[in-house]
Amino acid sequence: MESICEKCLKEHNGKYGSGRFCSLSCSRSFSTATNRNEINRKISEKLKINGNGGMVTIDCIYCKKNFTTKRRGNRNQRYCSNSCSSKDISDSSRLKISEKMKVINKGEKNPMFGRSPKNTSSVQVTSDKHNGDSTFNVRSTYEREYVGLLNDNDSVLYFVYEPKKYRCEYELGGVKRTYQPDFYVKEIDIEYVTEVKALWQLETNETLAKKDGFIGKFTIPYKIWTKENKRK
Repeated sequence: MESICEKCLKEHNGKYGSGRFCSLSCSRSFSTATNRNEINRKISEKLKINGNGGMVTIDCIYCKKNFTTKRRGNRNQRYCSNSCSSKDISDSSRLKISEKMKVINKGEKNPMFGRSPKNTSSVQVTSDKHNGDSTFNVRSTYEREYVGLLNDNDSVLYFVYEPKKYRCEYELGGVKRTYQPDFYVKEIDIEYVTEVKALWQLETNETLAKKDGFIGKFTIPYKIWTKENKRK
C-alpha cells in the first residue's frame, strides 16, 4: 500500500522509517519547520548573551585596559596582549622557565653558540661620566636606566662600561666560562662594580656562579642592581 509523505505530499512505498516520510531529507525538514519558532527563539537568546557576534569587552588583569575578544564559554582571554601575559608571571615561575631553557639551549643548541655578544641587540646611551666615548651602546633597557641613575648621582665621578680589568672565570654545570661585570663605578669616597639584572634573574644558577667567581678573585665591592629594587 502506498503512503503519502507528510512533508512533500508525494506517494512513497512506506519503507523509510515509520512510513510518515519518504526520505531523511523530508523527515528533517519537517521537524525543523514544525519547531522553527522555538529554534529562532533559542538562537536569539544565545546572540543576546554573546553580544556583538560572540565578542565581549573585558579588562586586562595586568594593565587594566579594556579590550575586545571572542567569548570562549567560561574561559575568556585574560590579557590584552602577549606582552602583558609574559609580564604577569611569578618570580618562581620565571626561575623554573630560566632553568628549563638553560637545558634546552645548552651548547650548540644555543642560538648564540659561536657568536660574539657584540652581535646582540644594543641600546644607545649618552653620559659625560663614561670613561670613554660619551655616546655608546649598552645591551638592555635596564642598563640604559642604570646609566641614567649614574648621570643623576652627583657623587659619581666616572664609570666604565664592561670593565675588562675585572674579567674573571666562573664555573657553571662543570664548564668554565669567562665573565666581566656590567659597570665599574667610581664615586667620591668609594668604588664598586655593578651587575644589572632583572628581579627574576637574581637567584639563577648563572647569576650566583658569576658572583662567586668574581668575589673569589677581587676584593672590590660587588653589587647587583635591579629595576624593581629602584622602585621600592
